[in-house]
Amino acid sequence: MRTQAELDLARRELDRTRLIAPFAGRVVARHAQPQSLLPAGQVLLDIESAAEQQVVAAVPLALAESLEPGDLASASSSADGTVGFDLALEGISPRADDGLVRTAVFRVLRPAGRLPSGVTLLVQMHPAADAQALSVPVQALWMGTSSHLAEVFVYQPGGTVAVRSVTLGTVREGRAVVVSGLTAGEQVVTAGAAFLQDGQPVTLFHSDTRLSGAAQ
Repeated sequence: MRTQAELDLARRELDRTRLIAPFAGRVVARHAQPQSLLPAGQVLLDIESAAEQQVVAAVPLALAESLEPGDLASASSSADGTVGFDLALEGISPRADDGLVRTAVFRVLRPAGRLPSGVTLLVQMHPAADAQALSVPVQALWMGTSSHLAEVFVYQPGGTVAVRSVTLGTVREGRAVVVSGLTAGEQVVTAGAAFLQDGQPVTLFHSDTRLSGAAQ
């Protein structure tokens, strides 16, 4: 019995030595060396995700109160903001650090290229962007491999439809903000899209789906 108990204890201790990553990625930093004795809760490794990238920013309290998940922002690595990309707010911490700022996490929508981890960026919020952005009904979307990529059927002047890839921002009240892929004045199919193919002839039935500078 004693031998079995010692074996069970050894197995439990062995299980505690296993490191399980919370997501797929690669190790970018190590904070301890092998064979070191460490206290419980100490960070051992920094892991960088191999999937979608995120941007973490400190947001002033006054601005944080007006933000909601899905709000759009822009980020730039240059002081003049000429080289940038779009962000969408994923969440914001309820806790105020030092009583001055709250931590916000953004999803990168359209990076110019894969960003190096740890780089410093300039982030500018656009909390009222949804009021001026293009939007389409969610039933017009064919979702892609991630939550912010989709396809729509765009009506062509010759009476056909063409498949178009679009990048999405926030989704509210049955409509999705289109960050890129469509321009004001274009028309998309909102009913029967499941039965269409790229280049298929169609008859324009109603023009209420025409895009404008404001969400409709």
